[in-house]
Amino acid sequence: MKLIKEELEKYISEHPEATQKEMGRYFNVSVSGISRALTRYGINWDNKKRKPKVEISKEELEGYIKEHPDEYLWQISKKLGLNESKIKRYIARYGIDWRDPKKSDGRAKTTTKEKILSKIIELLVSNPQYTVEDVEHFLRNKKNIQIPVKILLREEMKRKNIQGKEKEAKLIENLLNRGQSIEER
Repeated sequence: MKLIKEELEKYISEHPEATQKEMGRYFNVSVSGISRALTRYGINWDNKKRKPKVEISKEELEGYIKEHPDEYLWQISKKLGLNESKIKRYIARYGIDWRDPKKSDGRAKTTTKEKILSKIIELLVSNPQYTVEDVEHFLRNKKNIQIPVKILLREEMKRKNIQGKEKEAKLIENLLNRGQSIEER
């Protein structure tokens, strides 16, 4: 069925809250057909039912977690208005140190920073020629983690979290002393 511009405009004015799916049902056209018609006819349609994209800054999330260190993930997500998986992704992306209170069995918990550090060391063992930029590029593109690698590694070296791991410490030290990335060579 070919959609007529006037009919589509009339339906939208009578049903301003209608979704493209609802329009498709009414006109017996697929959602993509409705979308193409709206674009083709230059009809300005804005679905008010869509939820706005919610973003949270590193400072806001980190501050909340520091103020409420014993809260579960579901509590954090409820308070901040984001689902649990989104909160987990932000924690990983920002490299925030967070420990799940559910894991209170007395064993040492692996923090997000420790996991990232472990991934960096694993990456350096298999690619010793990598520079800081290469590691950041890998983390950003493969793991969706945006973290300043140099700062993280310097902090970990100062905290002696790599103590007793001479090979890893040497790899990290070499990485911090390197300048150019592989792509620049």
